[in-house]
Amino acid sequence: MTEPNKTRAFIAIFSKDDQGFGFGCELLDNHRNEVYHIFSIYLPYAEYPNRRQVLHRIIPTILAEIPSDHIAVTFYATLPQFRKRHELIRKNLQYADGKTIDFREVPHGRKSTISLAIDALERRTSITERF
Repeated sequence: MTEPNKTRAFIAIFSKDDQGFGFGCELLDNHRNEVYHIFSIYLPYAEYPNRRQVLHRIIPTILAEIPSDHIAVTFYATLPQFRKRHELIRKNLQYADGKTIDFREVPHGRKSTISLAIDALERRTSITERF
């Protein structure tokens, strides 16, 4: 019997000036361990003044891009907001389309995910790409 399809979502949020946040995310399939979707999104401070609001805006967007045959999504980030994982689960469960979701704080982020966040902040534009 094969393991059900699951997604691992690695997240990074970066800011260095008073203009906005750069958000990077890579979605990985648990079977192939390959990235199948990337997000490099710019969010201005005027609309999203803190990381918590960035997360609440972006998580539903990410969940909408998870394939329907995937039964679970685990988000990984170095963000202190992930310490309140039960709150994040509760607030985002309505967008999960029946999938199990979880949030895990990790000590180190993926360099490629951080690069996506920095790139969005420097370009001040957003890019999403499915492979």
